[in-house]
Amino acid sequence: MSETSLKQIFQRMQQTGMGVVQGEVLSVSPLQIRVANDEKLILGENVLSVPQRLTKYTVTADISMGEGSVTGETQSGEGLHSHGPSGEHTQYQGSGAHSHTNEGAHTHALTSLAATGIKITIDNSLKEGDMVYLLAFNNNKLYHVLDKVV
Repeated sequence: MSETSLKQIFQRMQQTGMGVVQGEVLSVSPLQIRVANDEKLILGENVLSVPQRLTKYTVTADISMGEGSVTGETQSGEGLHSHGPSGEHTQYQGSGAHSHTNEGAHTHALTSLAATGIKITIDNSLKEGDMVYLLAFNNNKLYHVLDKVV
């Protein structure tokens, strides 16, 4: 088995009608991207494919804290309570419950945190004016958006 260099791979891509070009997002609905250095070549949704990571999507995640720190702030009014000189709750009632007073807002340092099955919405969608890398293939008849140019 012979080794293939990156240069050889790219040269083969060029021979089969593949290549990487840059473009600018002109419109998101409908999606239109103008290819850089070619003002007349505007690509529409019918020839573009966009990976999920460049859209707005929702994932389900579990979050847990191992090392590090998290603080949580109390609200004004309900939820406030006083602390003794060493940080203990002065209204501690044995079961972990305590009464709330209208003393100043403060933070609590949490020693652990866990959240399971939460929904997180990621919005990394393309916006007008974004510059993108496009993979042109099938003799420049189809284009796949690779990533945003940063």
